[in-house]
Amino acid sequence: MNRTDLAVLIRKGENSGVEFKRDDVPPARLAKEMAALLNLEVGHIFLGVEKDGSVSGLTRAHEQAEVWAMEVARVHLRPAVIPFWEMLDWGGGKTVGVISVPADAPTNRTSAGAARDAGHGPALRQERRKPGRIGGAGHLGIEGQRAKDLP
Repeated sequence: MNRTDLAVLIRKGENSGVEFKRDDVPPARLAKEMAALLNLEVGHIFLGVEKDGSVSGLTRAHEQAEVWAMEVARVHLRPAVIPFWEMLDWGGGKTVGVISVPADAPTNRTSAGAARDAGHGPALRQERRKPGRIGGAGHLGIEGQRAKDLP
């Protein structure tokens, strides 16, 4: 991603595949956003961008921001994932951190969600993930149809 791509996405605003966050967001909240994008199988989280689309920039040192984002993905997501991380110079001394989630990652939960479901057993959790089931991964609400099957 380059600065022009970033500017276009910010101008379009938040949507189901783009989230704006300050980098002081609680780790559990960032993990929840990562899990949502992983389950959608696409998306970006822009750290250092306000809800109104204004760029505030990272407040953490650049190296700390990356370590923190990776730690959130490792500790708070089940299964743990390694998102793609990059930093883009916005100008004016501001840097935006970009977390991009891999399209081929498994269905994901925050560690809190995984702990909540632990009592339901692996068979039920697998049943929920079957394509074509209500609430199954990629389900479009049409029996047997998945988002990845669309042209």
